[in-house]
Amino acid sequence: MILAAISAAIMFAGCEKDRNTTDATISVEENAVFLDADETSVTIGYSLTGAGQGNMVSAKSDSDWLEITDITETAVYAEAEVNENESGRTAVITLSYAGAKDVPVTLRQSGAGEKPNVTFDMQIVKEGDRYVIVNCTPSDPMATYIAMAVEKDDFDMHASDEEVFQSNMDYFVEWGMAFGAETEAEAIEMFLRKGAMKDYEITVSMPETDYYFYAYGMNSDGTITSESITKIPFRTTAPDMEDCTFDFAVRPSYDNIRINVTPSSIYVQYYWSVLPKAEFDAYGNNAQAIIDEIKNNLGEEEHLSEHLCYHNQAVNFTDLEDGQEYVVFAFGCDVTGIPTTDIMSESFTARKLEKSDCGFTLHRDNVRATSFAYEITPDDDNTMWFAYTLPAELLESYGSVEAMTDDVMDIVYQYDIDWTTENEFVHSGKEILCSYDMLSGELTPETNNIVVVFAVSEYGTMLNAPTTTNVTTAAADSRSDMTIDIQVQQLEDNIVRTTFIPSSKEVFFYDVIPKASYEEYGSDDACIAGLLSYYATNGLLSYKLSYDTASLESDSFTSGTEYIALAFGYDATISTGLFKKVFTAGEIEGTSSAAWRASLPQKRPGNPLQGKSLAEMLQARD
Repeated sequence: MILAAISAAIMFAGCEKDRNTTDATISVEENAVFLDADETSVTIGYSLTGAGQGNMVSAKSDSDWLEITDITETAVYAEAEVNENESGRTAVITLSYAGAKDVPVTLRQSGAGEKPNVTFDMQIVKEGDRYVIVNCTPSDPMATYIAMAVEKDDFDMHASDEEVFQSNMDYFVEWGMAFGAETEAEAIEMFLRKGAMKDYEITVSMPETDYYFYAYGMNSDGTITSESITKIPFRTTAPDMEDCTFDFAVRPSYDNIRINVTPSSIYVQYYWSVLPKAEFDAYGNNAQAIIDEIKNNLGEEEHLSEHLCYHNQAVNFTDLEDGQEYVVFAFGCDVTGIPTTDIMSESFTARKLEKSDCGFTLHRDNVRATSFAYEITPDDDNTMWFAYTLPAELLESYGSVEAMTDDVMDIVYQYDIDWTTENEFVHSGKEILCSYDMLSGELTPETNNIVVVFAVSEYGTMLNAPTTTNVTTAAADSRSDMTIDIQVQQLEDNIVRTTFIPSSKEVFFYDVIPKASYEEYGSDDACIAGLLSYYATNGLLSYKLSYDTASLESDSFTSGTEYIALAFGYDATISTGLFKKVFTAGEIEGTSSAAWRASLPQKRPGNPLQGKSLAEMLQARD
């Protein structure tokens, strides 16, 4: 027993040595705790690092009225007596751990006769044209409070702090309830802050304007805990000059002139207009003079901001006189009426184009679940025309096909198209167009779509009223009677080309694989499923789909090896059986590259809007 005791003592001493040489550190959430006179529950959150898992601090109080009640791995709990004295009192709870530096936490309890008075130390760190950065530290770090910036004139209109308190209270309750609060206390809590505001940025609305940043203590029940408001003045700066330029497009039609303004930055607010050239020249290129005149003519209920805008703008002008010179101009402008960019302008001579009398016949060629095709025949084969399709529901938000078409053509116009020659956008004579040719993406089964066709000008504007029709896509599981002809040719540079020619314009899958790989699948259905799974998993499926004649070429086929070119309809689901053609590399009848290219259709397949559907681009524009 004596040996056991000695051994235990040695082990204990060893543990004590390790404990006393630890590099542990105690950190507390708050170094000071404030209690009201009748508030008794105290919680001090802490963390202990470098001491190993499961260890806890010890804690002691230096005052009889404050008793430690519990200690966990994350908090020290204490109970204070109610302070019935008139004056406040202070106690210190010290957190300790062997080898770590003691951490004192000061607790201040108000006296029964004391009224809380939260004060604030505040500084303006930086003023901007529409922001201010502040520091604000309350005297009681546990107190809740209000802190905000307001125009000096709006603050000074109140005769006393009490009027400010009441005005704010009405605002908090009204808007808190509007944002879902069920009680006034919940509404007020939405606006309360706690803790210090360090380098805190507050957004304000007016440049070159005098403001106050102010704060006062407040509880969620509406009790004011500051004897007075603490405030500090600041003045916002003049707006910075913006890095923004403007592009203009003047696009006449048969009944109006559409003018587009495109800023280089979507974040810059600006003013733009069109004036007769003589009137514009009279301003001497002075943006401030233009804004001053607008401000002088504002009605009582009118604001300058109503004349300013962001983003791309487009307007149809119907009252510009043919042959007269005009100027379209734009410049950045702040809501206070201060120009923030140089003025930019472009002169033009107004003219309207001759209306086209070309009509169109639209014949439905094929309708699938995710696409459709129309045969479009103009009355005049020499007329250049344009066609697009959109979900029919979009028309409801525009009110007219013409208004919707204006927005569509604003988007397409930016692609720098030659509207006088036939290309992927512009057509002449009879054409069969798939919905992809009409700038759609993959359509949704069983949805209504509108097709719009019209004669188009060299400016990408309508030359007559649009011809329209509606089409509803088929169900997702409908089968197709499309066939796919597969041609294999050996070109002069040992390149094998496989060409896939569908009998109708609808989406299909195409590929070339070794015949041995095909046979490993065991059946056509298994081959189709395996190929779809492989390309979908690797994000490559879209590269194997087409709705028009498609081709593959390669010089890496192994001579004497059998390959199989295959294709099948893929319209939301598999819509046809498998079309196949087997060939042996090196044993194909040759033809020249020039002859092969001459045999291909000249129309380039694929959506020309950089892979995006027209509906997606309209939604992004909005």
